[in-house]
Amino acid sequence: MWVSLLQNNNYIDTEIVPIKYDSIVLYLSVTVPFAHPSVIMKRSFLETNDIKYGISFYTNAEDYAMWCNLYGQNARFGNLNEFLFKYREFNQSLSKTNRKKIFKDRKDKLVHFLINIT
Repeated sequence: MWVSLLQNNNYIDTEIVPIKYDSIVLYLSVTVPFAHPSVIMKRSFLETNDIKYGISFYTNAEDYAMWCNLYGQNARFGNLNEFLFKYREFNQSLSKTNRKKIFKDRKDKLVHFLINIT
C-alpha cells in the first residue's frame, strides 16, 4: 500500500494493493501490483535468470514488462499490509505524459503474459 502526494504534499489518493501471492498474480494481469521504488529483491535471482530492467521490446511499460518476466521465471511476490511508502506525483512525469504509449505496451505485454499463465 502507498499514499500518493501532490507536489505541495497534499494527499490525493491511496493505492491498496493485494497482499497474498495469488491475488498479486491476478492483479498483475491488469497492472503493476507494487510501488516500484519500494521493492526489495534478490540480485542473485535477477542475475541467475538474466533479467535486466529496461532491456525489453516494451520501452514504455518497462516496469510492467519486468514484473511479467519475473513471474515467468517463478519469482515469488508479496506486499506488506502497512503504509510504508509515500509517492510524489508530478503532472510532467513520464507515466503521465506517455500514458497512451504505456497502455499500448502494457496491453501487448499482457497478451503474452496471459498466454504464458495458462
